[in-house]
Amino acid sequence: DALVQLEETVKLDPKNLEVYLALAILYEANKKKDESVKKFTELLNINPKDIEARRLLAYLYLDHKQLRQAIQQFEAIIRIEPNDPAAYIDLAILYSKFRKPNKAKQVIEEAEKNGIKDKKLYIVKGLVHSDENRFKEALEAYNKALEIDPKDTLINFYIGAAYERMGRKTDAIVFL
Repeated sequence: DALVQLEETVKLDPKNLEVYLALAILYEANKKKDESVKKFTELLNINPKDIEARRLLAYLYLDHKQLRQAIQQFEAIIRIEPNDPAAYIDLAILYSKFRKPNKAKQVIEEAEKNGIKDKKLYIVKGLVHSDENRFKEALEAYNKALEIDPKDTLINFYIGAAYERMGRKTDAIVFL
């Protein structure tokens, strides 16, 4: 059994981070969430700055509806690596999904202050503003995303949808 072999490998080489990661993923694949969390925790005790382990642990927590723990992991990633756009994006989406738009906007503002210019970040910013019916701000964010990737059809769709929700059908048609 792969789990038994990996556990034996950990005993022989307790500093082998890849084995902990493999075990954590394998436990999750076998629907053993508690064991998976335990292995991720052991890995992070050895290497607290392991961003990918933190990200995977955050996703694991999300899969099991443990919002607070997922947020803690994304926040830890940002503290460790303040230039990691994915952590900001994931955290902003998380806050937006759970109807905390002000927190989502704070995360996005922090990313922008740290110099992050990422199309996905601007899309999330636009979506947060759209959810609040702030379409002018949403369009500004979508247009920043479009500057980064002018051929992205999804961004054009979001722009068209924002115009549609503003009642500007003629403008919407150009983008949809």
